[in-house]
Amino acid sequence: MNNKNSYKIRLIALVLIIILINILGYKFTFRLDFTEDKRYTLSDATISMLKELDEPVTIKAYISDNLHPQIDEKRTEFKDLLVEFENRSGGNVLYEFINPNENQEAETEAQQKGIAPATIQVRERDQYSQKRAYVGAVVQKGEQTKTIAYLLADGTSMEYLLTSTVKSISVNQKPKVGFVLGHGEPDVNSYSQVNNTLQGFYTFESVNLATSNLLEYNALIISGAKDSLSNVELNALNNYLDSGKNLLIACNKSAYDFTTNAPVSYSLGIESWLAEKGLVINNDYVVDAKHSNLQLNIFQRMPFAYYPIINNFGNHVITDGLESLKMEFLSSINYKEIDSSYLFIPLLQTSNRSLTLPSFSWDGTNTFPYNQSKITVAGLLEGDFGSGNKSKILVFTDGGFAVNGTGRTAKQLPADNISLMANAIDWIAGNTELIELRTREVTSRPIRTDLEDSKKTFIKYVNFATPIILVILYGFIRLQRSNKKRQNWLEEDFS
Repeated sequence: MNNKNSYKIRLIALVLIIILINILGYKFTFRLDFTEDKRYTLSDATISMLKELDEPVTIKAYISDNLHPQIDEKRTEFKDLLVEFENRSGGNVLYEFINPNENQEAETEAQQKGIAPATIQVRERDQYSQKRAYVGAVVQKGEQTKTIAYLLADGTSMEYLLTSTVKSISVNQKPKVGFVLGHGEPDVNSYSQVNNTLQGFYTFESVNLATSNLLEYNALIISGAKDSLSNVELNALNNYLDSGKNLLIACNKSAYDFTTNAPVSYSLGIESWLAEKGLVINNDYVVDAKHSNLQLNIFQRMPFAYYPIINNFGNHVITDGLESLKMEFLSSINYKEIDSSYLFIPLLQTSNRSLTLPSFSWDGTNTFPYNQSKITVAGLLEGDFGSGNKSKILVFTDGGFAVNGTGRTAKQLPADNISLMANAIDWIAGNTELIELRTREVTSRPIRTDLEDSKKTFIKYVNFATPIILVILYGFIRLQRSNKKRQNWLEEDFS
């Protein structure tokens, strides 16, 4: 009888503990994050932004429910994120979930808010059908409203999308960033992916170095220039740096014109201007065993060593979290110390199997004597260039690494290329809060292309044979154990 009562008491206590845990879990939400990059832990930038909210933010999530396992998973993940936003903001974040597939009114509302559906295949009763799935949200603060049309963008975390959206509608005065024109550079509209990433944080404007008031701009960008800068323009850049502001330069020293099938060398005047500060862009071509493809036409492409893939990065916030960049016609950079107070940091370097060439030379293959390692192709120079104010100059030797183009020639660029440009703009403009968060969730895991053929063959056969060997080994061990048990049984039986 006592045992029976004791069992009942333990059972009741267990039920009460479970109820108490559920109540506490409802009141105090927390998550344990064991991921390597802590992608499910709110960043310092997000926490700081939430604590500084001066009025409520309302988030309406338009996400389809019970339509597809992947979307259901993201719906749960987004809801967990919103719960944390609510807790960290002290109740200043309010949210609501709406299923646009529930009725026509909800679907119309989602579309009017700028959330377009994606068509997915759904299996029902052993048949596949096409259905519209919505995965977006609308963020509102006061009179400001902004739509996140798609929450599942490749390489972008939902935390970054949400934090950057809330922050962008909270900015009262946007810093001005000037894109220099007049030397064959692409205009601001050619940076559509960069514009989308930084939308709401900056005002981008076209700038003429000779006539514009440069001091109005928090940062200047010279990207993709083809013609030389005049002495008047170079003096304007000196005055701009003397004011303590920062400059980003992205330019090709050498390239190849596929229209005329001839190599091209650019003389921009800015090379000698940089050399005076100790930063030398060499008149060469960098080739790398790790490279991407040249698109010959719509249907055909081929590996091209003049398009290096860069994944050696300097220790700097601009490149933190980046994994792989696709660059074109790079040149090497050397730094010769002019002033001991200057600081030079290499930002991008080639692989361990790369080479510099004095001229363009290609026989249709990529068989170069790759006997150089970690060639610097981008860097940061920081120092007092003559006025008592410290300034920064970022230099990349690919003028088009973040240029999409416009119209029919527009192209989609890798996420890391865009993140690099966005990080660089944030950094030279003095807005570094979201850099760490932007590159936090990166999905790129590129296959190595710099391996020798013999090593590739070895890895291929090891990958093929290892599972088979493990299965055979497991079967052999099981057989040995079974035979041993049988032998023991026979010995006991006869004894």
